[in-house]
Amino acid sequence: MALNRLLGLVAGMASVGAVLAGDGPAAAAESADCVAVDLLANAEARFAVAAGEAEPTWGERVAFTATGPHRVFVRVSFRVPDPSPFVALEIDGFPGGCYELNAAEIPAEREAIVYTTVRGVSPALLRPGPNVLTGSWRLDVSALTNAAGVVRFVPTFVSVPMGGSQPNRSVRSAITGYPYNPAVGGLGYRGIGESPALRGLLPGALAFQTGPVLGCASHDAFTVFCRVNMPAEVALEVGGRTYRSGPGREHRFRAERLAPDTPYAYRLTAALPGGPRVRAGPYTVRTFPERGPLTFVAMGDSRSVARHWQRIAALVLAHQPRFVVFTGDMVFDGRVDPLWDATFLAPASELMATTPFYVVAGNHERGSPLTTQFFIQPSAEEPHLNQEIGLVHLAAPHSNRRLSTETHAQVLDAILAPSRAPYIFVATHWPARNSGKYGNVGSSNRLLPTLRKHGVTAMLSGHEHQYERSEPPGGPTVIVTGAAGAGGGRDDRREAENPDSRVLVGKRHFCVFTVTPDRCVMKAIDQDGMVIDTREWAPRRIDGTAR
Repeated sequence: MALNRLLGLVAGMASVGAVLAGDGPAAAAESADCVAVDLLANAEARFAVAAGEAEPTWGERVAFTATGPHRVFVRVSFRVPDPSPFVALEIDGFPGGCYELNAAEIPAEREAIVYTTVRGVSPALLRPGPNVLTGSWRLDVSALTNAAGVVRFVPTFVSVPMGGSQPNRSVRSAITGYPYNPAVGGLGYRGIGESPALRGLLPGALAFQTGPVLGCASHDAFTVFCRVNMPAEVALEVGGRTYRSGPGREHRFRAERLAPDTPYAYRLTAALPGGPRVRAGPYTVRTFPERGPLTFVAMGDSRSVARHWQRIAALVLAHQPRFVVFTGDMVFDGRVDPLWDATFLAPASELMATTPFYVVAGNHERGSPLTTQFFIQPSAEEPHLNQEIGLVHLAAPHSNRRLSTETHAQVLDAILAPSRAPYIFVATHWPARNSGKYGNVGSSNRLLPTLRKHGVTAMLSGHEHQYERSEPPGGPTVIVTGAAGAGGGRDDRREAENPDSRVLVGKRHFCVFTVTPDRCVMKAIDQDGMVIDTREWAPRRIDGTAR
């Protein structure tokens, strides 16, 4: 049911909310550099709460009288004498809120994605003079009784339609206090009884919101993604050429015809028609060698633990890897948009802007389309990760679930059969061997015969928040690297569960692989820069048989 129809249940109610005094929004509502104006400054909101099919009851505050699912409505009237200076609008509200401005619905950028800030709203929805913003949120309410026997009704979590097998999964912990991330901050979250914020953006507010983020690359190309805070044109300058992307918030580029094993400085420029420009960079990225030595890093499970992830990312950057393989669980919930910027991309901004990232979706990405939107894959048509990078063949079956069907083995068989690389690494989120709290993922064992058949060097996995190296008879080495932010895993091996385990360390870490034609050396390095494990491999026989 459209929001204006729900609000129509109170038809005949007089327009509510204070109207801004004077000829325009209050000057005090402007930001220090005068690039944004709070259009609701001094305006008073009216709220309504409805449980089930009951009609909303309006008042000056939110008041619950029963447990269970509720919907909270807000309505704010305000005045804008002249909306023409604004180039975009943005709304801060409750996670998963939906809004209408002057009875025009404001759609979310993507369905099933939770936004706390709705960006890029057209200023054409504003009218000269009176305006009305309406919004609604879904809440689940429980009852708490204090020592005096007084019952308070408290919204215990925010429930939003997510789709999939858990359509009403809580996202409150991801926004306001997941134990491993007590100070997310900067997510635009507002309290249940607070009015949304509606900002009118002036041209000077144009900024890069996300990125640059490097995705797949090769010996003669690299890709980059960025997102701006309002619709704008963006240009990529590199190697004496300029690539242009039309007006929009999200921009994807592929720079081509580059020389192998060569550093390139690049810069992104966002611009409004006839307006200001804002730049990101210059940054430097190096193309891959065609066949020479290279270094890459594998790690996983940062899980929105921004403080520890920032430290790990800085340590990784110091090793100057040519690319990163990330084994999943980048954020606590991949469907909560602001978690990506605040807890994964921004804390590692320098690494993201200079090092190509190859990512595997974990269970905490929860099937979010943002995973492949932020990190450009080698093929838009092929969901499976499959690329030869000089001496290395990197492959990953497309799945964020336990690899429990023969289909995944068949996919890998087809991908790896033509490979001529001396080293093959298969990346998954779920490990085939581990001693962690989740136990051994026996279903992934079905992949091991296929990996042995093709002489795979190592299987790189995450999920368990620890480092573990296992050596199944006949190979391949199984490495669990799932503590690039999340941590606190086990230090004790469970022999009965995983007799193939050789090293197990419950510390945050990453793995550095140095590859040459003669050998591959791996060093697992903890968050203090100490080496916690080392392993070497000879190149495989190109016919795919054992080394």
